[in-house]
Amino acid sequence: MILKIDSRRRIYLPKSIKLETNEVILVPMGSSYLLIPVPKGVVEIDIDMERESLKKIAEHKAKIDALRRLHRRGLRGANRE
Repeated sequence: MILKIDSRRRIYLPKSIKLETNEVILVPMGSSYLLIPVPKGVVEIDIDMERESLKKIAEHKAKIDALRRLHRRGLRGANRE
């Protein structure tokens, strides 16, 4: 799917793309980007880890998952760090 970017650097998604949120996380992946929807409702959990450690683990797992998907779909251009 090809999307347009306006002069203010905004991207408009077609209505056919169902998003249940108003926010996304943009993850740079080499020459590509991955958009991850942020859920509206926050789920709170108790865990014995620092927030930064959890964030690093989540980012690492998201990159691995995205790279696997790129590889499975045969797409090129992602920088494998």
